[in-house]
This record gives sequence, structure tokens and C-alpha cells, in this order.
Amino acid sequence: MRYDFDSGIEALEHQLKGLQVDNGMVAILTKNLAQAHDVYQKLHHNHVDVSLMTDADRSLPKGILVLPIYLGKGLEFDAVVAWDVSATNFADERMTGTLYTIITRAMHQLVLISIGPVSPLIATERMPKNVMAIEHELT
Repeated sequence: MRYDFDSGIEALEHQLKGLQVDNGMVAILTKNLAQAHDVYQKLHHNHVDVSLMTDADRSLPKGILVLPIYLGKGLEFDAVVAWDVSATNFADERMTGTLYTIITRAMHQLVLISIGPVSPLIATERMPKNVMAIEHELT
């Protein structure tokens, strides 16, 4: 089975339309700056109103933000989209802290996008049902 970046972006755009955030912030959190830049470029090219946050930024605008998780530490957002929580991107226990930081930034809504099979760190059989369950799986 083939998984690709463009399919992930398509799923991301679909999820962004469904998030209910009035005058709040939606953060698309990535593992690193390179991923944040790639996601931003593609969304911007597709005419999605989005801002890329980098080390040089000193304030958070309202709306949809794309940023690497190291810039999101200590912040909370109305909604968070965790970009590419796949087994490839979050392969083993060394990434547990990074993944934990990403998913705990959401105050109201959390969406996980995986390009390929979901990381074993968040596979449903390892996660208690009352904490998190996969609602929709795109194949």
C-alpha cells in the first residue's frame, strides 16, 4: 500500500474544515521545522489561510498555525492537529515525550493525521479506551 504526503494534506484540509474554533487558534504541530515548512508550503499553495511559526516569531496570531512542537512547548491551543503520527515518524519509545507534548497542547479538540500505519505508541490496543480511540481511519 502506498502512502504519500499529498494524501495527508488532503486529509488535513478536510479536518481543518470540520474544526469548530471561533476566534481561537488551531495548531498543526509537526515533529520538526522541516515538516512544518513542508506542510505550510503545501497548504499555502492550496490557498488555505495559514501562518508558519518559526524561531523568529514573538507573538501568536489567531487562526491556523503550523509550527514544530519545540515551539509549542508550554502553549495550549483550542484545537491541535498532530501531523503524521505514523509508525515511520514516531517509531519507538524515544519519541514518547515528543508525541505526548504534541497531544497535550489541545484544550478542546485533537485530530491525529497519520501518513501510513499509526505509531505503535498510540495504537488503540495500547491506549485505554476512555483516553483516546480512533474515530476515522483513512486508507
